[in-house]
Amino acid sequence: MGQDEMKRVNIRVSPEVHEWFKIRSDKTGIPMSSLMYLALEQYIQQQMVLPHIADMVNELKDK
Repeated sequence: MGQDEMKRVNIRVSPEVHEWFKIRSDKTGIPMSSLMYLALEQYIQQQMVLPHIADMVNELKDK
């Protein structure tokens, strides 16, 4: 997805969350906004998979 297709969103976070991302940003050189974007993407992927985990476990048991 290109930069021109991205949407800007402003959020408020606790000082602890800000500090967590700031430390990781400083250690990795990755901007905080990019780290937050990656965290949100991962959360969405997890939420998409969660409803299917029981079915996946059952399929593995049947094999």
